[in-house]
Amino acid sequence: MPSVFESMRTGEPYWTKGFLVFGNNPLATYADSRLVRDSLLKLDLLMIADLFMTPACELADVVLPAAAWPELDQVVAMPYFGEDVVLAQQKAEQVGECKQDEVIMTELARRLGLPHCGDQPHAIFDGLVRPTGMTFKELAAHGPVKLEMKYRKYQAKGFATPTGKIELYSTALEKMGYDPLPSYQEPPESPLSRPDLAKEFPYVLTTGARIAVFYHSEYRQLPKLRRGGKEPQVEIHPETAKRHGIAERDWVVISSPRGSIRQRAVLSADIHPQVIHCEHGWWFPEREDPEHGAFESNANVLTSQSPPYDPAMGTYQLRGLLCRIERAP
Repeated sequence: MPSVFESMRTGEPYWTKGFLVFGNNPLATYADSRLVRDSLLKLDLLMIADLFMTPACELADVVLPAAAWPELDQVVAMPYFGEDVVLAQQKAEQVGECKQDEVIMTELARRLGLPHCGDQPHAIFDGLVRPTGMTFKELAAHGPVKLEMKYRKYQAKGFATPTGKIELYSTALEKMGYDPLPSYQEPPESPLSRPDLAKEFPYVLTTGARIAVFYHSEYRQLPKLRRGGKEPQVEIHPETAKRHGIAERDWVVISSPRGSIRQRAVLSADIHPQVIHCEHGWWFPEREDPEHGAFESNANVLTSQSPPYDPAMGTYQLRGLLCRIERAP
């Protein structure tokens, strides 16, 4: 993603002129929110499909009305944490011009003449549920199906690794030139790697712990869920808070080399005295300004898109950064 945003701003290695966003709020969910805004403003076309007018939607040239879960058919598989496949069935009419994401993508692909993009969503769904011996509509009418569980498949075929064995030493990573074993590397912005910066920003910033009532930047516009998380919170050790004259529920200013935000103090002995945790994804749908407070309390105002990036994954730093705190006036 840092490369995509850089290409929007600089044209390197080529200009990204358009950005199509489906159900995402880039101003809240990507690192260095102000840099993201600067990048999006360089585009010739920003299109967002969403259910609500988020801060990112307010920037868009075109906002398309997305279909919500009750308005669409879908096959949802989550093989990385469960073996179940969920068949979502449309239970409400699609009102107005709303469409589900796959239909929007398919129609755009057809108009652009892209290959292999012409299948209707239900044709894809039929392929996904084919192991049941039924089509999507047949399976929906039939109800839940439990396929036969096969155990010890590895005895016949081995595991799905290059060696056919369980690999604690990853030969796939080794072949690509990466460390085949887990290893530790000091973050690029930490008290050890940047002692000069730590003089001004002495605490280690971490972000992104889950908030039970929200999903990243979603659901803050829903009153029932908002009651479970009314305001953004920063977690601080009591000793650290006392050092800065901060009491429980005080507003706190958290600053990094990228900027500053405000969150409510929550004192906890469970966090290390040198670590500060900020909630992420915050914006305020109730605000009338177009930004909806996207730069007031969002932890991604503090995070960085700067290199070095993870050599294998290309990811940037969302944790292990440096910050300082003070009681808000």
